[in-house]
Amino acid sequence: MKTAPVTIVTALSLAALASTANATECNPMPDGVDPDAGYRIGHYSAPVPECAPGAPVIAYADVKALAASGGAILLDVTPIDGSDPDPFDGTWAVPQPHETIPGATWLPETGRGKPEPWLEKYLRSNLDRLIAEKPGLPVIVFCRVDCWGSWNAAKRLAAWDYKNIRWYPRGIDDWRDSNLPLEIGDPVPAEVE
Repeated sequence: MKTAPVTIVTALSLAALASTANATECNPMPDGVDPDAGYRIGHYSAPVPECAPGAPVIAYADVKALAASGGAILLDVTPIDGSDPDPFDGTWAVPQPHETIPGATWLPETGRGKPEPWLEKYLRSNLDRLIAEKPGLPVIVFCRVDCWGSWNAAKRLAAWDYKNIRWYPRGIDDWRDSNLPLEIGDPVPAEVE
């Protein structure tokens, strides 16, 4: 029966969400955030705050359980050295293989502090698609350790009023340090107009 796995996944998702930290007390303007933009707009590889406004931190054990059960949307926002996609076909030039958490969707550069309109559209349209495919599941935003891009993206999605956003600040590095397998990820092509 098809409803049993969904019920188990939903139960795991709810249990994991119950154990996340409360983001309502999070400082929206920690040190290093541009006061005009409200996001970090440069020097993205630096120590990050303990929380992201509107996106509670999710612990490694919860990410592991949700990833194993398919109970979350895993959103990798790791940048590609500040590059943009090819204007003719939307593909991204990836200079070296990118390892990510198995099952993650890689939307590079979506953690920029001041994203261009096409990049915001890229983030929104892909997230809308993922949520439509897996309704009700939490969205776990990550990058690498000390990656402000994931903080920016998690905060932005919460500000856009997406629900169930969680921030995994240690991301790929935490996964690797825990001796869990990673997979080579391909970035989702951008829309070409």
